[in-house]
Amino acid sequence: MRNYNFYKMLGNNVFLFFIFVMFFNSFSKAQEIKKYEKKEFIREDGRYFINKELPIYLRLANKKEENAESHLLESESSKDFVNPFYFTKEGKNILKLSVKVLKNGRKKNINFEVYADGESPISGINLNNSYLYKKNKHIYTSDTVIPLISNDKLSGVQEINFSVKGKDFQKYENGIFLKYGEGEQNIKYYSVDNVGNVEKLKEQKIIMDLTPPISKPTINVDYHLLIDSMGKEHHIASQRSNISLNAVDTSAGVDKIFCQLNGEKMHIFKKNISLKNLIQDKHHLKHYSIDNVKNQELLEDFVFQVDSSPPIVIEEILGNMFMASGVSFTSGRSKFKIKAEDNIAGVKEILYQINDNEIKKYTKEFYLPSEIRQITITYWALDNVNNKSGFVKRYNRKEVYMDLAGPELNHKFEGPTFKIFEKDTIIISPKTKIILIGKDEGASLKKIEYEVDKEEKKLYDKDTSFTISKKGKHRIVYYGFDNLDNRNYAYFYCKVDNTPPVLEWHFSVKSIGKKLMKFKKTDVYPTYVKLYLAATDDEVGTKKIFYKVNKEKEKTYIKEISFKKKRNNIVKVRVIDELGNEAKHEIRFIIDESNKENE
Repeated sequence: MRNYNFYKMLGNNVFLFFIFVMFFNSFSKAQEIKKYEKKEFIREDGRYFINKELPIYLRLANKKEENAESHLLESESSKDFVNPFYFTKEGKNILKLSVKVLKNGRKKNINFEVYADGESPISGINLNNSYLYKKNKHIYTSDTVIPLISNDKLSGVQEINFSVKGKDFQKYENGIFLKYGEGEQNIKYYSVDNVGNVEKLKEQKIIMDLTPPISKPTINVDYHLLIDSMGKEHHIASQRSNISLNAVDTSAGVDKIFCQLNGEKMHIFKKNISLKNLIQDKHHLKHYSIDNVKNQELLEDFVFQVDSSPPIVIEEILGNMFMASGVSFTSGRSKFKIKAEDNIAGVKEILYQINDNEIKKYTKEFYLPSEIRQITITYWALDNVNNKSGFVKRYNRKEVYMDLAGPELNHKFEGPTFKIFEKDTIIISPKTKIILIGKDEGASLKKIEYEVDKEEKKLYDKDTSFTISKKGKHRIVYYGFDNLDNRNYAYFYCKVDNTPPVLEWHFSVKSIGKKLMKFKKTDVYPTYVKLYLAATDDEVGTKKIFYKVNKEKEKTYIKEISFKKKRNNIVKVRVIDELGNEAKHEIRFIIDESNKENE
């Protein structure tokens, strides 16, 4: 059983070896170079060439015909070096004879030229074709035809033979036609001259490249790629930027890049394109590239936006802020907010500095330091292509004064007042105006509110002030607000007296009777009677008493009033206290000597 397996394995191996030998012999024959006879060659102009390796024999004939009888020459002096001899000099060899010329019978040395050719021709691929390019010993092409050229210094080229991908050699005529398609193809070739010198076989790897290069613009210095909500890309640059063009070709390599900016003439890209003089707008850079075998890229249109405008920066004080005479006032409760907008490249960052402190990156609104009264905030913004809102030291500046105190408050009265020193109390009348006063040196006074006896707060109107009509003691609390809503308050007491004095009067004698006066019984007094007036006030006392007898003018009461005429009398009395509270009365009586009643 073991022997059987051995012979079976041996048989299989012999079979495989046989297949390999047959394939090798077939491949060798396909690649076999044709045998060429070394020979002589007479050119059209009669020049005679002979392969340098061929033996030379000299014969003389006395007839010109080719089949004429000839005689092999022997050399008596150099017998051992002829028949045959060989040319050792490559190229032109001269045989000299001294003969008689039939034309003029003179003797002359005659030269017979023979060209010995022992060098094979030199062939190669004609790289003058613009679709061919040699790199790293490989030849790249975008054409299916590979042109060969060959040169021989003496007898000239007889033929060129070539083989593609190991196939049989064939005679070269108008080019080597390759199969169309990307990839490597191997060719072999050699040439033969007219005297049978065969060139050493040459082999060349041909890479067919049908893919154009890819060019790509790059914005240098200040560049921002903005992708909108639709996924579209927007290329944004500043005027400080420049654009470089680079192309990539993985095979034959890039030859040239062409470009055209905003419709200018298409030209070869040589140096970066400056954007210094471009206006703020969209621009078009058209470009394409060509590789070393003339594969040309499709024209690309690179659209980019030049942004030369810095962001717009806006500050806002959140909370309480008031501006007066170009100065901003803020309270300790306020925050400082900075907002920047840029409608092209977008805002990159906002920076700020308080007074001469460290420069910080703005991320969110911040409280202003309360320990510093006068604050200078310097702030600026950069967009995504580094345009700055303000240049050098001319940044946006915001001068802010910290105001933490409420207004100073005071009050006064306009109109009748009466002060009781012992009780430190002010007594006023219902007509007395109460004036509230506020003063703020920072953010200025905004408003005053007040309340009387814990009633609903009211807004104080400085043009009208206010009064209190209700009698009694009152507590007035008032609040002052500045324009930052800093608040202060104060209070005071006052007493309202709205009751006039009570009038008292009496006559110096008793009534002597009664009579009718306008249908009403009225006391009668004698002519020597006198009328005494007096008044009592509960709070501030009586100030003055005025009286008017009948149609006489009103007089100030100083002393008793006398009456000498017999008549009906009406005395009108007006009494005023120190606050101007007033009471009026009428005293009716009759002066007469008789007490007999009127009928």
